[in-house]
Amino acid sequence: GIALILSSLLPEKLKTLCIRRLLKKNEFCKILCKYDLVCDIRGISQTDSFGNGLRTYLGENMILISAKILGKKAMKLTQDMGPFNKTANKTIVKTVFPKYDLIIARGIVTKELLNEIGISKNVVVKPDTAFLLEKAEAILTNKLLENYGLTEKKYIVIVASRQVDKRSLYEKDATVSQYVYNLVRLIDKIQEENNFHLVLLPNERTNKKGAPDDLTVANQIKRLITKQEDCILIEERLNAGELKSVIANAHIAITSRYHSVVAALSSYVPVFVIGWGYKYDQILAITGMSGFISDHKSFNAEKAYRSEEHTSELQSPNTI
Repeated sequence: GIALILSSLLPEKLKTLCIRRLLKKNEFCKILCKYDLVCDIRGISQTDSFGNGLRTYLGENMILISAKILGKKAMKLTQDMGPFNKTANKTIVKTVFPKYDLIIARGIVTKELLNEIGISKNVVVKPDTAFLLEKAEAILTNKLLENYGLTEKKYIVIVASRQVDKRSLYEKDATVSQYVYNLVRLIDKIQEENNFHLVLLPNERTNKKGAPDDLTVANQIKRLITKQEDCILIEERLNAGELKSVIANAHIAITSRYHSVVAALSSYVPVFVIGWGYKYDQILAITGMSGFISDHKSFNAEKAYRSEEHTSELQSPNTI
């Protein structure tokens, strides 16, 4: 990618020669040349919250930059972007984004943040493409639920997030974060006063041995709750359709993962969200559920339980 950028600065004949030589040697470039359009499908990018320096922010654009140099169309597909207060981030965005053929923001806040730094051409707002995701086939869904004893049972699905957990505060000498502590208290409250089963559903898993992920957080929660026998932890790796199927058959979803929110809303399952950024507020706002969210910093089990009680009485959202 860096070689392509440098070659693009050369005179036209030399640029063509360099690119051709790179194509002969680089499998990545050969793949790009097979297609007319290259899409960046990450959920969130170019934000001050991730990364620190030119290398990070330039790296997030290397595929699309390479595509443009090779004469292909380039598009950022339904993403949250910004804020752009860091100099390196703002510099890359102002330099590179105007070259893209289409930028699809998945919320109005992203469009406004881009507009503030002069990026308005070819920017549109559309809901996340995950709304179109199909559930697993009925036979597979039934088999999955049967394997965990959930067929014909009322259950609340809880999707805890490692991203939120690592941003949460730890009390002195505490072994778990305030986020985990309050989720445990919320689960205990639900189990104490209702007959719902609880399902812990890790959404994001890592392939790095020993690295913490959503399963790590779910295991912490399962270990600390009072009635472990009424709580099922799904440890196997599920694909996106299977994850959505588990959420779609739940009575209520309590989640800190964006695409789990989308899975719930697109399946007409009432949802309560513990979030860490504006992306959660935006998606709940367009579905008329702005009152059912708590920032992880102010997340409180008692308040959440009262919201969960009201959430179960909601009619299915119909404005998606």
